[in-house]
Amino acid sequence: MRVYPFVFFVSLFFCASIVNGQKVDPVAFFNEDTLVELQLSGHLKLIDQPKEIGVKRPGYAKMVWPDGREQKGAIEFTARGKSRLAYCDPPPLMLYFKNKKEGDLSKLGKLKLVWSCNSSDYYNQLLLREYLIYKMYNLVTPYSFRVRLVNVAFSDSSRKGTVISRRGFLLEDADDLASRQQCREYQDTLVMPEKTNIEQYTLMAMFQYMIGNTDWSISNYQNIKLLVPDTSSILRPLTVPYDFDNSGLVDAEYAVPNEKIPVENVRERFNKAMALPLGAINAAATVLRNAQPGILALVDTQEGLSSASRRYMHNYLVSFFDEMKDFEKFSKLFLNPGSGAKSPKK
Repeated sequence: MRVYPFVFFVSLFFCASIVNGQKVDPVAFFNEDTLVELQLSGHLKLIDQPKEIGVKRPGYAKMVWPDGREQKGAIEFTARGKSRLAYCDPPPLMLYFKNKKEGDLSKLGKLKLVWSCNSSDYYNQLLLREYLIYKMYNLVTPYSFRVRLVNVAFSDSSRKGTVISRRGFLLEDADDLASRQQCREYQDTLVMPEKTNIEQYTLMAMFQYMIGNTDWSISNYQNIKLLVPDTSSILRPLTVPYDFDNSGLVDAEYAVPNEKIPVENVRERFNKAMALPLGAINAAATVLRNAQPGILALVDTQEGLSSASRRYMHNYLVSFFDEMKDFEKFSKLFLNPGSGAKSPKK
């Protein structure tokens, strides 16, 4: 199916991000967990083509609150993504609420919209699995992207009467994440892993191992943002991961491990981090152990998650925490990753 042009109409449940006469505040917006009903319409011509990535198209957005208040403004949007650009129709989008025609929504900046590849329950489940990974990382560190779950109804204005309905989530703007942590984004030069904040890097790497994700790289800025505290004169960037759809915890049908990584599939854990100091390993392991009840509770209580997805995610995560129980053996995966940093086969 080819998808064409569009404009946005957004209806949301009541949240603290709206006050009559004021613009939507992004911090308050992502503080809310209530489900958002997001209606989109307008021009999406040839958006499934790789050449369309980064090409902004005009759109319009309106948020209608339950009491009848409305907030609206012109926006721009573009296609984004790599693997999902090939597999998803429509592909993920970047929504630009701040533009030359600023409106009530302009403070939202630019937000990634991640939505199901199609309307099947299988892809809705994958979407919820990835959404939960972001929520899990919120539990272990404040240096993490926040997300807001949405129901999307996309009206294709080039084909009257056609509406694409999907589950999705909005991803916090990197600038807003940096601002609320009194940081700035760092992306000027090549950064090697050993030059980052070692404690945060270790926690990030161990979390990636927990969810079975190797689709990241510091030096290539691959699915990683780097933040530097505003008050710091020493550049030891903090690592913030995103895009988890290629992880074993999501287990998407299109996800395959990099050919350079010696695993058979994405469900097999592999540590691709550099060798790490024992103190940082101990600290990261403690954080994850303490977060275990909350992490498992997210899986157990997420509305819309099927019993099969709930069981798979629960078992996959528990296998990680079981592996940590033999901490001497577990720590060697991170102390000396070159010796074969894979999880044991069942």
